[in-house]
Amino acid sequence: VIKKKIKKYSSVITFGFNGNPYIKGKIVGFTDDGRTKFTLKGISDVINLPLYGESNAKNFLAATTIAKLLGLSWNEIKSGSKKLIPVHGRLDVKKYKEAIIIDDTYNSSPTSVAAAYDLVKKIRVFKKKIIVLGDIFELGNQSEKIHKDLAKIFNYDKNLFVLTIGKMMSILTKEVRKKNIKSIHFHLREALSLYLKYEEIENSVILVKGSRGMKMEEFVNILEKRFE
Repeated sequence: VIKKKIKKYSSVITFGFNGNPYIKGKIVGFTDDGRTKFTLKGISDVINLPLYGESNAKNFLAATTIAKLLGLSWNEIKSGSKKLIPVHGRLDVKKYKEAIIIDDTYNSSPTSVAAAYDLVKKIRVFKKKIIVLGDIFELGNQSEKIHKDLAKIFNYDKNLFVLTIGKMMSILTKEVRKKNIKSIHFHLREALSLYLKYEEIENSVILVKGSRGMKMEEFVNILEKRFE
């Protein structure tokens, strides 16, 4: 279908990180706080993107392609990148002296949990990683299996702590414990709130994520007040 549509146009511009697109992006590494180091094929200069995650690097490549076609120089693109701000609740990284909080509470899916955790692993500022997860909704009769399988993305790390809330996330907790990963499941929101307020969680990278209906942003607010 796509090939048929393309034939209608005299010029087709492609972009991507793989193969031989017209505009080819390249991720050359990551900063200590997890930002993507981005450039284009044939350009040695690098942009440390202010947005986090591979998905945002792909979005930036699309925007860069349009900018190049409009005649903007690399320096203009680099200057413009400094004005980018994250969308609230979507890999929104908040930096404090004693913690880095990743607010990814807008919504959740198995794929986005894996992507968010991948970002956590890239951040080297603090060794301790705390993952706060709420249920993923709208999975139908596959919900139990998907929450169980989600544990596969976590491997044993003495610095990893998994905190969960929600009926389905209790299944994930049981699975990660089989790998000797430290994990606590909270049956009450108040209990998780108290943990985040008073337990020793300083010097950590803390990811908070769950489906919209889990209202995980309330836990982000608690963390922000604690570390601000």
